[in-house]
Amino acid sequence: MEHDEIPGGSSEIVSFDDPESPANLVVTINACALCGSTPSGHPQPANYLPSSGVISSQLLDAYRLGYEQRSTTPSYVTNGLIVDLHIGTEPNGTITAAITLPVTQHELATTILDSLQTT
Repeated sequence: MEHDEIPGGSSEIVSFDDPESPANLVVTINACALCGSTPSGHPQPANYLPSSGVISSQLLDAYRLGYEQRSTTPSYVTNGLIVDLHIGTEPNGTITAAITLPVTQHELATTILDSLQTT
């Protein structure tokens, strides 16, 4: 799976996979404490979209953007969620979560991303 680091700030990337079938499930979480701030103070999650392979993206609300990205593995797709964190209206970092699964398991990827605590 290809993954772009979040531009700017310091970030940590944590990846998880299925121990019984490492190619079956890959979850990548990238948290950046200093990312997300814009000169206007308005959230801009689209600024953190991967630089290549994005098939589609959809703004879910002012702070969250979902996307799909081509995977390097045939018949797989990466579903991602970008969240501009905030305290009140003040930016407080960015988290990107990406899950790579077979295209047929899109609903499972959506369920996993929807379960993430983003506030």
